[in-house]
Amino acid sequence: MNNSSQFKKNDLTNQVFGKLIALEILTEKKNGCYYWMCKCECGNIKKVLSTRLVQGVTKSCGCLKYIKGQNKTHGLRNHPLYSIWKGMKYRCYNEKCKNYKDYGGRDIKMCDEWYNSMENFYNDMVIGYIKGEVELDRINVNGNYCKENCRWVTQTQNANNKRNNKYISMNGIVRTAAEWGRLLGIKDNTITNRLKRGLSVEKSLSRIGIKNI
Repeated sequence: MNNSSQFKKNDLTNQVFGKLIALEILTEKKNGCYYWMCKCECGNIKKVLSTRLVQGVTKSCGCLKYIKGQNKTHGLRNHPLYSIWKGMKYRCYNEKCKNYKDYGGRDIKMCDEWYNSMENFYNDMVIGYIKGEVELDRINVNGNYCKENCRWVTQTQNANNKRNNKYISMNGIVRTAAEWGRLLGIKDNTITNRLKRGLSVEKSLSRIGIKNI
């Protein structure tokens, strides 16, 4: 059997194994079997031996056993959500954090379920999380970190939800300074500084070469 027919027979591309989907075969081998690069439903990427996929030995990046509570400890230190969880605690409870004044300093806290258990945070928020594509956002920026007040949003959406964002209205259109800046090719701090100096919205949003905004 030639190599091409052998690969076709063992092609796992786009096949689903538990929570994993096989993306592409790697050149790396072990005991004559190839490794496959797989993506887990939780967003993690994992390298898995083909035999472990086909035989059902490996069904996730490792998150499945935590969801089922098979480990006495959460064992999630290597999962991206762990650093997000630690970051919440740091902002809310450590006065040495440079952003403490905007969180713990304003009495923003974590709910008891999340504060006391990384597993609870993981189980509540793993659905919808995509590593590198979304950030944790509080729906009510003055509210606490809890399941009811948190969601995953893109970086742009998260920036637009900051409590200190200044919304600027012109010609019936309302945008943040950052959004106007990206649209017009002006730095957002240039816009806000112009407004602070008392310039009109029209002058604050103008630049050479733009006549009609």
